[in-house]
Formats: sequence, structure tokens, C-alpha cells
Amino acid sequence: MLNSAVNFRTQESIKAQAFEVIKSYGLTPAQVLNMFLTQIAKTNTIPLSLDYQPNAKTVKAMEDSLDGKLYKAASLEDLHQQILADSNE
Repeated sequence: MLNSAVNFRTQESIKAQAFEVIKSYGLTPAQVLNMFLTQIAKTNTIPLSLDYQPNAKTVKAMEDSLDGKLYKAASLEDLHQQILADSNE
């Protein structure tokens, strides 16, 4: 029995493109969302590829962290200055 509503926001262009694809399959957005949620519930996984490829800066930051090369701030102001300096790089 369907008795729960779901409401969310997305970009209009994404919605329009997705709805066209859904329509081409002869389905409604509600049917597709129900299929998606059912698959998640049955498999306990998200049926999408969630592969993440970090950029070089992120990889370096992760490696530095694992190597113990972490910045330690002496104060909140010191941390703030470091964040500002990093954002200008």
C-alpha cells in the first residue's frame, strides 16, 4: 500500500532530462522512484556507481595526512590565517 509521500528539490534541467528518459520507458517518475527505493531496501545497497576519483590536490592531502604531515594551529586565529592562505593557493 502506497501511503508515504517524498518531496525533494533538484535542478530543473536534470528533472526535464530524467523525466524524458523515464517517459521513453513508459514509466512515471513515481514508479521509477518506487523501483529505486525498493531495490535499495531489498539489496541494502545503492544501485548506482559511486566511484570517486579525487583530484591531485586531494590525493596529496590524504597522503600527507596518512604520513602524519598535519597542520596544527596554535590558536583559532592561526587556523583562520592558514585556511585563508590555503584558499589563495
